[in-house]
Amino acid sequence: MTDLTDDERDAHERERSERLAAENRPANSEVDNSGATLPTVEKFAEMNRGEDVDGSAGTSDPSAAFRAMEVSEEERAEIEAERERRLAPENRPANAEVDNTGRKMVDGQFVD
Repeated sequence: MTDLTDDERDAHERERSERLAAENRPANSEVDNSGATLPTVEKFAEMNRGEDVDGSAGTSDPSAAFRAMEVSEEERAEIEAERERRLAPENRPANAEVDNTGRKMVDGQFVD
């Protein structure tokens, strides 16, 4: 990065100030939060606890919601039957691999 002269730095600051001026911004636009401390996901959830907010505070484990779902035995059997149907050799494309856990790989190729 090159060092700016005082004149260049002043010109950049004038341009920045002009762009950030309220009269030059679209409605509902954010200005500059670079110096602000933004809440963490947990803080956001705490701040909005009990309120109906769009979306959620998020999670580092996106599949957690699916594991927490209650699934009936009928649904479980249906899911397993569909899985078996999809994994059946006659329903797979040629050369498709389903489970490679018992196989050995050498130089990027499976050795059976």
